[in-house]
Amino acid sequence: MIAGRLAVLRTSAGVLIFCLLIVCFNYQILGKAGGRSLLVLARRQRLGRVSAGIPRGNILDRYGVPLHDPEWGVACVAFPEFGSDREKVAKALEQVLGKERVLLEGDRWSGGVPVRIAGDLSSKTVQALIALNRGGLEGVYVVPEERRYGPESLARHVVGYVPRNAYFDSADNVGQLGLERYLDGTLKGGDASWVGVVLAGDRSVFPGSSVRIGPGLQPPEDVRTTIDACIQRIVERAMDAAGISKGAAVVLDVDTGEVLAMASRPDFRQDKPEASIGLPDAPFVNRAVSAFIPGSVYKTVIVAAALESGAVEPHQRFQCNGSIKVGDREIRCTRAHGEITLEEALGYSCNCALIEIALKTGPEKLLEFSKRAGFGKPTGIELPEESSGYLPEAGEMLAGDVANLAIGQGYLGVTPLQMAVFFRAIISGELGRPTLLIPNGGKDLEAKVGSPGAQTPARSPVRSSGTTIMSRETSELLRKSLLFGTTTGTGQPAWVPRLGSAGKTGTAEAGEGRLPHAWFVGFCPLVSPKYVICVFAENGGEGPAVAAPLFREIALKILAR
Repeated sequence: MIAGRLAVLRTSAGVLIFCLLIVCFNYQILGKAGGRSLLVLARRQRLGRVSAGIPRGNILDRYGVPLHDPEWGVACVAFPEFGSDREKVAKALEQVLGKERVLLEGDRWSGGVPVRIAGDLSSKTVQALIALNRGGLEGVYVVPEERRYGPESLARHVVGYVPRNAYFDSADNVGQLGLERYLDGTLKGGDASWVGVVLAGDRSVFPGSSVRIGPGLQPPEDVRTTIDACIQRIVERAMDAAGISKGAAVVLDVDTGEVLAMASRPDFRQDKPEASIGLPDAPFVNRAVSAFIPGSVYKTVIVAAALESGAVEPHQRFQCNGSIKVGDREIRCTRAHGEITLEEALGYSCNCALIEIALKTGPEKLLEFSKRAGFGKPTGIELPEESSGYLPEAGEMLAGDVANLAIGQGYLGVTPLQMAVFFRAIISGELGRPTLLIPNGGKDLEAKVGSPGAQTPARSPVRSSGTTIMSRETSELLRKSLLFGTTTGTGQPAWVPRLGSAGKTGTAEAGEGRLPHAWFVGFCPLVSPKYVICVFAENGGEGPAVAAPLFREIALKILAR
């Protein structure tokens, strides 16, 4: 009887010990049941620390390159744990940093936690602070600090920024503009890298301990974009070399609709955004997703609408005598083209032929197709600043308004991104939604890049699906017309040697006393097109003289990679 009870007791004790071992294994080895979070809390209690950066994830290009170019700078940090006298520290630091930068009042010092005094220190200031420390000023150190935005940052209007005060106050860790704003809830959180000291149980500095730097225990979540940093850099350098002070450029992947590059000018400094506030050229405006008068690039939409509605036939001919009269208004063409085909009318950008086509089609059918082609509404890209553009109301249009629409003037506004998306539809026949973010955090792309035998830059395995907006016959005629434009017509400066290109120029009147807007939208190479490129120069001049050569420069460098 006693032996049986002892056996039961031994068995019960063995089961309890086994369960305890499982719990300990979960907590300490697997990190389940909150073990990881408890470990994080325990480690934090042993540290007197200050963040060495902003607790915020990186915004990466498609291959994992941070677009915002993070780099390491130097900051000044004070550690009350070392027993330094606040007034003595403040007085010494004021001599080096200036009174306005030394904020040791109240809780920031008396709370007993490390204090970040100032960042972005020059080498001269660093040397002066080191001298103070060597002179016996306890608890003041110069430490490395991660700067979120570096001088070589790319796609600044796409990335956006966070206020500089986010280094001091976590409440200001809020994204402004672009993906910083759109993905704010995803990017912020977790632990930034830190600078600190190990503390004993009474919160004093652990004997023998020194200031150290370490990574965050729970790093913030990074996000992967479709941007290709190499293509983005090509676009931005080409724009700057061409002297585009105001404008935009967009590069789309023909197969997927992914945005490979998006640039806007003028630019702004992400690390000092306050310097750009109130400037006359609106540097915070992302012109790639802002609406402007399109000029003759919109003639491509007019021709597509006329063909799809049956108002004109593919082989129809038109007569251009150098001008056309609409009501009591005479609209001139660039020259008298004589009798021309539909392909020639678009390639030569003939005002007379396009106005005749638009009047035959009618405002209802023109605007119905324009809406179906994505104009007058956002594309749905992941940018909160995107404009929908604007279209006129068909019921309010007179013959003169139709004539204006035919040549891309009047009450009409489109974004460079909308034009790029439409030109991609000319190639595929389908209007797809452009994207800036890679699904599944880019893991599918990483697998493709790392596959055996991969020799070329990987493209996303996901092909964009869209809505069919034109027939194959319409698509083929437009492509022939756009090829005519770069070989014989107004777009010849955009021709890419050996590989070829096709596209349309645009010169949009922007108001009396101002230079017109210059446009070019096209695709390359000619056989199996890979890229759609839209170039826009606000008040930049003539499309053939300004935008077309810039398209050619960008295309050449992208294809030569």
